[in-house]
Amino acid sequence: MKINILIDNHLPVAIENYGLAELDVEAIRGFLREIAPARLTAFAYGHDGWAQYPSALNAAPPGMPMDLLGLWKSLAAEIDAQFAIYVSTLRNDLLLQAEPYWQRFALDGSGSYRIDHTSPYWEAWLKPVLEELISTYEPTGFFFDGDYWTVGESLGGYRGEAAREVFPELGEDPLPAMTAEQHRRLTVVTYEQYLAKLAAFLAPRAPASSVNLAFTFRHPAVRPAGLDLITSDLPPFFAALDCWLETAVTSAKDAEREVVVPLFVEPEGGGRKLVKPLPQLIHEVAPILAMGESLHFYFPLSVTGRFDVSYAPLITRLRDEVRTVAPHYEDADFLFAPDVFCLSDSERICKSQDLVALRGSAMLASLAGLNFCIAPTSRCLESLPEMRLLIAPLELSPSAAACVEQARERGVRVLQRDDAAANMRVTRAEIDALKAAYVETPANWWADFDLVRPLSAFVRIFRKENGDWRIFVYNGCEIGSPLGRRVLNEGAGYAGRVSLTAPAGATVSFVEGYVTDLQIDGPSVSFGLDGAFAIIEGKLDASRAQDAA
Repeated sequence: MKINILIDNHLPVAIENYGLAELDVEAIRGFLREIAPARLTAFAYGHDGWAQYPSALNAAPPGMPMDLLGLWKSLAAEIDAQFAIYVSTLRNDLLLQAEPYWQRFALDGSGSYRIDHTSPYWEAWLKPVLEELISTYEPTGFFFDGDYWTVGESLGGYRGEAAREVFPELGEDPLPAMTAEQHRRLTVVTYEQYLAKLAAFLAPRAPASSVNLAFTFRHPAVRPAGLDLITSDLPPFFAALDCWLETAVTSAKDAEREVVVPLFVEPEGGGRKLVKPLPQLIHEVAPILAMGESLHFYFPLSVTGRFDVSYAPLITRLRDEVRTVAPHYEDADFLFAPDVFCLSDSERICKSQDLVALRGSAMLASLAGLNFCIAPTSRCLESLPEMRLLIAPLELSPSAAACVEQARERGVRVLQRDDAAANMRVTRAEIDALKAAYVETPANWWADFDLVRPLSAFVRIFRKENGDWRIFVYNGCEIGSPLGRRVLNEGAGYAGRVSLTAPAGATVSFVEGYVTDLQIDGPSVSFGLDGAFAIIEGKLDASRAQDAA
């Protein structure tokens, strides 16, 4: 299980003396040795804009007694962890005080108190800052935050300059004449250009970098090509499963996704943070574990330097619990092998700003028990050889329509849903129709497996080239309130029985996870799913293994 740690350290703009009176370096050192993260990410700039290191370009908070960023780098080196740097980008309160004309103004003329990415920000501030940080600290990567809720449409002067380049037909003063759709298109085009500059700069210097991509859930055409990681911190606000599904909208085949997860809950409006019960945490991270992806936990550092190490035992217990109930989980050689794809028509969604239909299609595929993947048009095209069924909306952009046509030419079954009805209210009839359509598609190595599970259990299927296979069953049932930032619950409830019959020549090697009443009879297995997840593994016979490869 790969665990990364982010030190969360936003400061007040009006801080008078950042003396770090309660900073206990030895306690932090012991915490890091216990957790042994693969990567430690520390702040250079929070949303406030103070430099948490001795910068030649920007002011450090008054009274800061040390190179705080340098301290974190040395602590990472002691445990042989990668060292990454956090920079709050398009939210920088001190910078906006100094450069008020860089502000993004909303379409109603109101100020956003956030930076417009079409302003001189990249050349005049961010690029020099990154050069300074790289030359001084040599990080393996960066985590850029703040974009996802700051990027948007603008009536600022710099956006007007960009609009003249994108829409020359609108004349010298294009902003007043632009439609809402054109404003959104301008945002996407210019933000893609901003990300392209960032990625080109970082590629040879700090390749393991990411931009917090919750922004792309509104504008899913944007993906920072050239950056290795896709990072999201949605789980503090939404269920982990929803985040897992939606993050896939932007994921390329070879991109590593990283989901930042809080270890605590807090009351609405703030208040004392409460440590999550272990069953709740396991339930929230299970969809991330299924894909073998990193668990990235963040730890707040108080304004006095106090670091709450009380969360450390929860991470240790999480790791120990997963290793106990699923000792084979960390076998990392399995590859996700979806054969059903939900088409994310990024071009069209960008115009509509509506992800409901896509989420409805994903939920339909999950409820039908299919091994599906949400994928943009480009990934669907490159996945046609292994695709059996493609779920797409009726109304398509030209590029998505061409993808659907190519899928049909290759014999892929295409199921198109009426956008008006394609919402989260999936009917049993629609589930049965999808399952029937899937059965009619050309068979693959998975075709003769008979899996029966409760509707609340979601399935992911993996394989190796040697014929080994893995089925990860995620339990959608929970005890208590919905998952999220501000609620406590007791994790997964009892979902019901799961049964699998493998085809002739295939074997079931073992079942592990949260299972009760396990029964194995040759190629058949049955058990009760009574916790966050279960894993079934087995082997194909030689002929099927060759077909799968």
